[in-house]
Amino acid sequence: MTRTRAHGLCRDRLGRLLIGALAGLALVGSASAQTTVQEKLDQLAKLSGAERQRFLEEQAFKEGKVVMYASDHPDLVRVWNAEFKKRYPQIDCQFIRMTTREMTQRAVNESQAGHPVTDLLHPPAVELALLQRSALVARYLSPEAREFDPEYRDPQGEWSVFWLAPEVIGYNTELVKRADVPTTLEGRGSTALKGKVGRGPNGPAWVAGVLKVRGETEGMALIQRAAAAEPRVYDSNTALANALGSGQIAIAYDLLVTTLGPIKSRGAPVDYVIPEPMFVLPVYQVIMKDAPHPFAAALAYDWILSKQGQALFKGVDQIGPRKDTDYPYADVMRGAKTMMSFSVGLVGEPARFNKLFEDLFIRR
Repeated sequence: MTRTRAHGLCRDRLGRLLIGALAGLALVGSASAQTTVQEKLDQLAKLSGAERQRFLEEQAFKEGKVVMYASDHPDLVRVWNAEFKKRYPQIDCQFIRMTTREMTQRAVNESQAGHPVTDLLHPPAVELALLQRSALVARYLSPEAREFDPEYRDPQGEWSVFWLAPEVIGYNTELVKRADVPTTLEGRGSTALKGKVGRGPNGPAWVAGVLKVRGETEGMALIQRAAAAEPRVYDSNTALANALGSGQIAIAYDLLVTTLGPIKSRGAPVDYVIPEPMFVLPVYQVIMKDAPHPFAAALAYDWILSKQGQALFKGVDQIGPRKDTDYPYADVMRGAKTMMSFSVGLVGEPARFNKLFEDLFIRR
């Protein structure tokens, strides 16, 4: 073999090795480009302060879009859209309102089909438990949630409570005296107002709460006595509040103060008392594990929890978890002797509570 030919063969081998190496590097680069949502969110956990915010905004602006499915108050969703777009015009913000069932079903279906659309979701406890069981929630520790009470933030970062509402007992001031409104669980068994009381759709969670605070034996006895008073069951808090204001019922149990309060302020003959115990309905904020725009999702997540985002609650009579923000009906939260949250740990497995409520209150 001549030296020239040998040199050519070596060069060919070297060329093939170089091509192979470059191809390998390309594959490595391609793999690293496919950074997961969780890996991107974990990058933020390594940064803090101004550096973190600068990096987050730069990456979010590159993504240029964020989508959120929520069943929140329509006025709240509307003002969030307007104010977030004003704060971050670089991002196409799409906060879309739909029912809780539609929101969860659509997000799960899109994810399972491999075509995720939403980045953020606002599920109540039962729906959050479903998302967690399906491993659809990313971990994200927002700096805005650091000062929240422990029950309003997950230490692992899977959720933060961004909205909550205490359940009060409403009454029609023209039909019943305040002193005659039962405030305890025992008082709900009174038949004096039989046929004149109502309750909302959150009955299964109430059943779970009573069993938690009073135990199985005493709790079941109290639930059965409350059912014997035959309250009318309304399919929404709005329907329950309207029935109270119009005089169809005299007392409304477990009515969200954020629903009743505005009706009272408009002059309806209604008021409310604080029950013992008082249950609180939370709604959670999560980032989907396959969010198409994870950095923009984190930016919107932080903004909704921030003082600026939460300050918007006051104008639409809603309540949030920040300690440094003035919310309407704060007196209700301060006035409760015992409070319990309808948390994912309490009502995340609802089958038993649904059946108990339907058997006792609906199919009676």
